[in-house]
Amino acid sequence: MHYKMIRKIKYRLAFNRSGKLNANGTGLVEIEARLNGKTKCFSAHLHVKPNQFAHGLIVNHPQSNELNSMLYEEILRIQGIEIDFWRRGITPTLPILANAVRSNYSPNCTFTDFAQKLVSNDTRRRWSTKVSLKSTIKTLQLFKRKIYFEDLSLQFILDFEKWLKEDYKIAENTIVKHLRHLRTLINEAIKQKYMKPEDYPFKEFKMKPITRKDVFLTPSELRKVEQYQGEKRKIVDVFLFACYTGLRFSDIRTMSNENIRLEMGKLWLVKETIKNNELVKLPLTLLFEGKAVKLLQKYGDAEKIAELAARNINTQLKKVIADLGINKKITMHCGRHTFATLLLHQGVPITTVQRLCGHREISTTMVYADVMADTIIRDLESVLKEEY
Repeated sequence: MHYKMIRKIKYRLAFNRSGKLNANGTGLVEIEARLNGKTKCFSAHLHVKPNQFAHGLIVNHPQSNELNSMLYEEILRIQGIEIDFWRRGITPTLPILANAVRSNYSPNCTFTDFAQKLVSNDTRRRWSTKVSLKSTIKTLQLFKRKIYFEDLSLQFILDFEKWLKEDYKIAENTIVKHLRHLRTLINEAIKQKYMKPEDYPFKEFKMKPITRKDVFLTPSELRKVEQYQGEKRKIVDVFLFACYTGLRFSDIRTMSNENIRLEMGKLWLVKETIKNNELVKLPLTLLFEGKAVKLLQKYGDAEKIAELAARNINTQLKKVIADLGINKKITMHCGRHTFATLLLHQGVPITTVQRLCGHREISTTMVYADVMADTIIRDLESVLKEEY
C-alpha cells in the first residue's frame, strides 16, 4: 500500500521583516507560512517595540499573555484552512492559502453558507443579479435545508431539476434559470478552492436553452396604455418612457439630467447601459413622435422620472394592464420589447434598431425580427379586423 506524503506548511511569528520601524518606534508582527523553501506572510495587525518580541513570542508587554494567545489562535485559524483543503482533496500551496485567507475562507462551511456569504458580500454584480441568485439559494434550501459541497453531484442536479418540475411546479424557463444560477455558484466554489475542478457536476449535464417569449404591446394596446388616467398614472408614464426609448429598467433608474443633450437642434438621450456598458444615443425628438420628450417636459427633467422607477413597479404595472383588459404578462422590460418590435414594424433598419438598443450582437436584435414574423402580423391583423 502506498501513502501520499503530505508536505505540511510550517508556521511561525516574524517581526519587522521590512527592517524599518514606524514613527512610534514599533514594527509589524506577521505570521510566516513556509513551504518548499518559499514563504508567505500574513499581517497579524499588531505592532510592538523591538524589545517586546523575542524567540517568536511577545515579551515585556503588559498584555503579553493575551497577545500571544490571540496570535496563536490566528495561526490555528490559518492552519485550519490548510487542513480543510487537505480534507477536500486539494493540495494547498502558498498562493492558494493566501487567496483563501484574503477572501475570508471558512473551514468546514457548507455550500449553503458559502453561497449566502458570496452573494451578500459581492460588490461586482448588479442588484438584480444578486436578487436572482438569492432566490435560487432560497429555492435550494427548500429542496434541501443544508447542502454540503460533497452533495454536489450530477445526481444532485438531476434530483433538483426533477423536484423543481414535479413538486415545486414552476415553468421550464424558471427551472433553467435556477440551474444556471446553481452552476454560477459552483463555479465560484471551484474558483475559491472549496471544490476540486474534477468534481464539477455540470460537466455531464446538458443545460436546456431558455425559450424566449418576448412579450410586447401592439400599436392599439400601446394607445390603450397611453390613454390611461387612473391613480397609477406615474407608474404608467415610467413604462411608456421605456416603450419610447427602449431603456432597461436599470438604465431608467440611473438616469441623470446630464444624459439629456441638445445636439443638431434635436433632443438626445445619451447613456452608458448598466448591463453591458454600451453607449446608446437616442434621438428622442424623432422616436415615437417625440413622446418621450413630452414626458420629460411633464415631469421637469430626467431625474424626476428616474425617481418614479420604484423596485415594486412591475406589481403595480400588471394591475394597470389587467384593468385595461390587455391579456398579457407585461413587465417593465416589455417596454424595451415593444420599442424594438414596433420600430422594426415601422420599417426601421435592423442595424439601426441594434444601435438604439445597445445590442452588441445583431443576433440579439434579430429575435425581435423573428417575433414580428411569427406573431406581430397575426396580432396586427386581428386588431385591424376589430377596427375596420
